[in-house]
Amino acid sequence: MTTPRNFARMAGLHVGARIQFPRVGPLNNRREGRTVTFYANTTWTAPLWAKLLSRIIGKGSDGMPASGANDYRAGYTVTKQVGTYAEFTNGGSPQFGPRVYQGEYVGAKPADYCGENTYWPSSGYIKSTTCYSFEATTVDVGDYSPATAGASATGFGQVLAGGPTGQPASISLFRNVPITPGASYVIVVPPGGQITIEY
Repeated sequence: MTTPRNFARMAGLHVGARIQFPRVGPLNNRREGRTVTFYANTTWTAPLWAKLLSRIIGKGSDGMPASGANDYRAGYTVTKQVGTYAEFTNGGSPQFGPRVYQGEYVGAKPADYCGENTYWPSSGYIKSTTCYSFEATTVDVGDYSPATAGASATGFGQVLAGGPTGQPASISLFRNVPITPGASYVIVVPPGGQITIEY
């Protein structure tokens, strides 16, 4: 029969010695090593235990290179002007309104012209004159798009720059950025950008 005394001798302990077990303390409430990546505009709420972002890394959107090409054709612009006057017994003179730009078209320039309309209300008649004037020009019918700069991403008081005109964005890195536990932070990420936080 194994008695406590015999067990102690088997374990190589002196009789009367105390066996010391490791003391188990309270669990560590710190949570570290988490990573979150944002690819679009959003709002992020800091955990109640988080006071520091160990790292913010990311970028804004890339700058876009120029694309397409210009293709110019002969064309013309159109301007419209309307005048009205009433004729009862003594007639009248047209009162023309402002010239209004009507657009740009491809093709041969037409000749300027005016057209007249007459209306017959009960008290007499009203005339309306509409005039069109044309001016030769060249019309760009191509699909050229100039180079543009990228938009910046922002969050936690930091700016992650977009790419310069026609160039990709560089990676931005910030370390040890303080945050307020439980606070909400607005994250702005343009298309093609991203922000990654570690805490």
